[in-house]
Amino acid sequence: MTKYKEVDYKGGKSHWPLWAIPFLIAILLLLIGVFILLTLGVKHHCLFFDCEQPIDKVISSSDELPRNEDVVLGDDEISIHGELIFEEAAPDSLPPNSHLRVKFEDVSMMDAPSVLLGETMVDLSSYDKAKNLKYEIKSKRPGLGGSYSVSATLNVGWKANKEAWIKPGDYMTDTHYGVRIEDKKQDYRRDITLVKY
Repeated sequence: MTKYKEVDYKGGKSHWPLWAIPFLIAILLLLIGVFILLTLGVKHHCLFFDCEQPIDKVISSSDELPRNEDVVLGDDEISIHGELIFEEAAPDSLPPNSHLRVKFEDVSMMDAPSVLLGETMVDLSSYDKAKNLKYEIKSKRPGLGGSYSVSATLNVGWKANKEAWIKPGDYMTDTHYGVRIEDKKQDYRRDITLVKY
């Protein structure tokens, strides 16, 4: 008959005290959290700090706009226009050097930056609360079936530059305002609501 060696199921004594195990797990979770935050922070520079987002470019003429080669534009011109409505009460006055920028963009590619198709910039130094703010953008006709939208930014007392495109107290659009392009239609109306930033 074979004799079996008796096994001690109680186990040996651990070199780590029991209180250290939850502490080590907490440190591991903390390191994973820091790694995730740093990874997200690289892609979104303003995720953790209340910082101003940089502007891509200040562009004056729609004929000189950089365009994605995939964006096909027709020969004829379209006009997108409308009124800008303040979500809350319109400001009584705006300081000198206030500027309004309205952009018409191709937003078809979900994982890529939008392509600027046209824009208008207006100096609002002579702003009058009694008159509605209006805009008009001229652009070459983009292709049918794409996804297009208009957005607006109103800089109060300053003009956007390469360092910043918006500051607290400015107004902006926070909703998608789509423009559906139709064959042979040249005039498109799209009103925009501005919210305080």
